[in-house]
This record gives sequence, structure tokens and C-alpha cells, in this order.
Amino acid sequence: MAEPRLTIINIIQIILENIIYIISNSYVFLTDQYLWCMNIYYYYLPKYTITWIKNNNIIHKITFNTINSRDISKSLNTTKPDYYIISYKPESIYLTYIKQELLPSSIPLEINITPCNFHFINVLIKSNTKKTNITSFLFNRNNNYYISNMIIFDKYFNNYISRKLLPNDEQDINEIHIIDNMANNIILNKNQYILLSSNNYTIINKSE
Repeated sequence: MAEPRLTIINIIQIILENIIYIISNSYVFLTDQYLWCMNIYYYYLPKYTITWIKNNNIIHKITFNTINSRDISKSLNTTKPDYYIISYKPESIYLTYIKQELLPSSIPLEINITPCNFHFINVLIKSNTKKTNITSFLFNRNNNYYISNMIIFDKYFNNYISRKLLPNDEQDINEIHIIDNMANNIILNKNQYILLSSNNYTIINKSE
């Protein structure tokens, strides 16, 4: 019995099936390679940036993958900073931690920077003649300043905000107006600040 002859349509169909097979396998291979490369990239990508501030000026800044206090001590000059800022990017969002610290050698090898489970609904700062809404600055898709055990709206945090957001002649913050996560209205004066925890916050008077 004679073998059935392949028609042009059959040949085209076979060619197309082979092309689809090759493309499909190539896509899977390339996807795997892409994911592998991205994992390597994110593994070695610097996750920490520490910036030291003195008299409203950056006196030192370093970026690295893991924290080593000995290396930090060697790289920092002898000038004692007013405070430091740690920006940590574990995944897609920067967690920013601000704290007063004079000795870089006291920074631990492992820093536990944990975001809070809440954020304020609205935050407005008042300087001499200006009102500035900083709600989206404190929490957005790229940055989060709500860090457990961090103090906000003290002298150093306000200094940081002023440097970032306010003109030179408006950098004296007099009041902070807040609508918190429970829709409570709060007004902080110069003698008050907030200590954040995982699920709540505490208003502290500077005299305490």
C-alpha cells in the first residue's frame, strides 16, 4: 500500500509546529536565565546606605551589601555626627531609619529594620509661614519611614525632613498636625516627638 503523500498544507503545519516548539522552549530557557541573573543581581546589589549628618551637612556616606561595624569605623573620619540615616532595601521599597548616634563603632553588625504595621492618614508640618503635607513622603511605593522603635519628629528627624522638603528660610518646624491610623487628630509642638512601635505609637515630651 502506497504511503500517503504530504501535501503543502501538511508540510507548512509541521514546520509551524516545530517553530512553535522551538520558541516555547527558548522562552522557558530565557525566562529561567533571566530569573537566575536577577537573583544574582539582587543578591549582590548594595542593600544598605548609611549617611552621617553634622550641622545640616553630609559628612560621610557609604553603601554596601551587609553591615560590618569595623569597616564603617575605618571608613568614617573622626568628626562626630549629629545623627545618621540608614536606608535599607530588602526588596522593592526603601526602609529609612534615622537615629542620633555619635560613635559608628556602636552600630551593630546586624540592624533590625522592621516596618510598622500601620501609617498615619495625614501629616502636615508647619514652619514659619509655610504648611507642607508630608503624608506621601513618609510612606509611598518607594520609601517607608514608619520603622518600629524609631523616633520621628524629634530634632534630628525634623532636621532631615527640612533638608529634604523645605527651603532654607523655612526649615524651623513649629508644629506637626497628624491624623493617625485611627483617625485621631493630634498636634505636636517643638517639645514633643513620637516613638513608633510595630502596631502603635507613643507621644513623648522632651522633658520625660
